[in-house]
Amino acid sequence: MQITAVKTFLVEGIKYNWTLVKVETDTGLHGWGEGTNWPGSPLVEAACRHVGERIIGLDPRRIDFVWTKFYRDMHWMGQAGPLLSAISAIDIALWDIKGK
Repeated sequence: MQITAVKTFLVEGIKYNWTLVKVETDTGLHGWGEGTNWPGSPLVEAACRHVGERIIGLDPRRIDFVWTKFYRDMHWMGQAGPLLSAISAIDIALWDIKGK
């Protein structure tokens, strides 16, 4: 099983916006994750796209490996704010896939 796409969806709410992430695989399975519900949602959406490009082709069941890759590739960008929200959203989506 391989990740084929990471798609982001910015959902506008009354008070806050929501950033949702859909991770798709070559087997047809997909998982959903939530990045944030705060006013910085557009930044989280952009970070999800940036981070998502780096996991295409990886096995979504190897969650620890994906996290290690995120840390190695992205630690210089900081470990808080929009980047951490993006990584968390993708992590949730990977666990959703693994649970299915």
